[in-house]
Amino acid sequence: MFSTICIAGRWTAEKHPEAISPDLWTRDIAAEYVADTMHANCGDWAGHNHNKTSYGRPLAASGMANRVDSIRGFFCDLIEFEWIEAKFDPRRVLTLPISLRAQMKPNPRTIDDAS
Repeated sequence: MFSTICIAGRWTAEKHPEAISPDLWTRDIAAEYVADTMHANCGDWAGHNHNKTSYGRPLAASGMANRVDSIRGFFCDLIEFEWIEAKFDPRRVLTLPISLRAQMKPNPRTIDDAS
């Protein structure tokens, strides 16, 4: 989660330099982050990434979900621990569109019965 929270921090520094800490995020900033994540490419705001194999390609649905889910968990924790005052509900604002969630496929695994 740390690396995806850093991605959100780099995004904020570029798009909203006035929001220098999480307690300055508003509902509009959070919604804009989700919208920009839907159009992000691999490597956007990633910092010094040495793995350039998929650099520049659109994020997969799972990558978008990872970014949004991580920042939602981060804000939920900050509010729950009373480190910031709630200006918006992260569970409502920081969610993926239903159409994107529908693109995510299950990843089943085989469970060995030999136990």
